[in-house]
Amino acid sequence: MAAQTKKKVEVSIDIWEELKEIKSPGESYDDLLKQLIKEYNRQELQKKMKKAEEADREELVPLDEL
Repeated sequence: MAAQTKKKVEVSIDIWEELKEIKSPGESYDDLLKQLIKEYNRQELQKKMKKAEEADREELVPLDEL
């Protein structure tokens, strides 16, 4: 696997302190950010699924109304 280029992300001291609080001992900030991105993507998918379910319910007609 080819070496990946690294980038720096500037954050405020407050945000850095919060990240440090939720980071596990020995966990890299890169791994922490990957985990946070994964969780964000899960939540976005759940929102989309809920929206799709709600749209499906709105389109359904009870059998006794047919």
